[in-house]
Amino acid sequence: PFSVQLAGICQKGICEGMPLSADTCQLDTERDNCQEVADQMGKIKATEDDDDGYAERLFDGLVQSLRDINTCSQRTKLLFVIGDHGDKEEKVPQKIVKGLNDAFNRALLFFIQTPDHSSQARHQGAYKVMYQRFKDQAYYIVDQLLPKEYQGKAISREDYLLSLTTATELSQKVIDNLSLWSNSARVNDTQLRLSTGESLQSIIAQQLQARQKDNKTPIMFWQWVEQAACQALGEQCEKPIQDRVTTFYIPTDPEKIQQEVVMIGKHIDQWLSLLNSIIDLTPGLSATEQKNTLIRILKQEIQSLLGDPPLEEKGKTLAEQLMSHKRGLPIYEDSPLLQYELQEIRDMSQCELDRLLSWMRTVQEIFTKIKGSPTMKVSVEFEDYPNNCFDLSDKGQKFKQVKVEQKEKLGPNDSYRYGHALTGRGGFGGVTLYWLPVEFMP
Repeated sequence: PFSVQLAGICQKGICEGMPLSADTCQLDTERDNCQEVADQMGKIKATEDDDDGYAERLFDGLVQSLRDINTCSQRTKLLFVIGDHGDKEEKVPQKIVKGLNDAFNRALLFFIQTPDHSSQARHQGAYKVMYQRFKDQAYYIVDQLLPKEYQGKAISREDYLLSLTTATELSQKVIDNLSLWSNSARVNDTQLRLSTGESLQSIIAQQLQARQKDNKTPIMFWQWVEQAACQALGEQCEKPIQDRVTTFYIPTDPEKIQQEVVMIGKHIDQWLSLLNSIIDLTPGLSATEQKNTLIRILKQEIQSLLGDPPLEEKGKTLAEQLMSHKRGLPIYEDSPLLQYELQEIRDMSQCELDRLLSWMRTVQEIFTKIKGSPTMKVSVEFEDYPNNCFDLSDKGQKFKQVKVEQKEKLGPNDSYRYGHALTGRGGFGGVTLYWLPVEFMP
């Protein structure tokens, strides 16, 4: 929507419009009045001047549009030019082409030509000349903006000049085009596949191939995705990343953000293997024997996943060492277990060791419940320990008593679940992806 300047001042025939806000990169809501626009636009009449040459001020309108949308250069700009006839000047000014190419990171211009009513025109010949000029000038501008192809797929300029056969098609044409460029399902699918480690180039190649069937997402959309994402993705732009873990932030209420971690089913199995070994420590062992056994298990299990180099005894926490590897277990940086160096575990008190082992048993219980009944909600309550340990380290102060329950379903049907199978998605068929709150992590 936009609003109409009601002062009665027209500049080169441009009377209606509203610039995008420079402050919020959104429309100025104080001037956003759809009904006012409809009322004013409804008063516009075609000229009946016998000397009418049918030319429109197409170029002046584009120049004004460039001024009105020149803020927020990082935003994608989609311009829709709706008209019937071309500009009086036959040659497109280069300042328009330069403005469209230089002013924004991403901009596309769509031309929508209203139906041909030359049969009703006073001067049919002149009408047809200017009607064709709209197409010629539109095609010229589109050709200056678009590459000829992307990854071997031709980019058709006809996709950016839409000719109407009836006036009633107008709103639907605009809506249909916008929907192709704002397909949230396509974006979510891409994010999901990236989170499993698939390369962006592989995803794009499959999407472009699918266009031959039912996927109508524009080719230029995927070029923009590549341009915007590859710098952040690094090597994953071209190569798959094994065992990639992605962290998301899920809003749960206006005052709280719930951080979650995404991982595949194999990761839960690996954590359960490690946790099952830890919680089976023989209770009859002395504190020193328990700590030595715990360290041996941690080194053995983690080392089997990571390979060389061996874990360091001092200087780096387990989390820092795990995060330095490109593959391995998904972790939480503030993990109660992984906050320690191996030597710190060797030096901890019996009370702190008991709390650490209790935490490991709790996480093992949570993972077992999630894996066994993914549609059932795992409720976790944290409480402070009584103040009866006098030899805790600062890290040991972080441990909480935990109560775990699983009594109700996550939602009204089984589509509400912790694990979602990626059936047939880009070679990931059979893989199950899990979203888990970070406090569930060891």
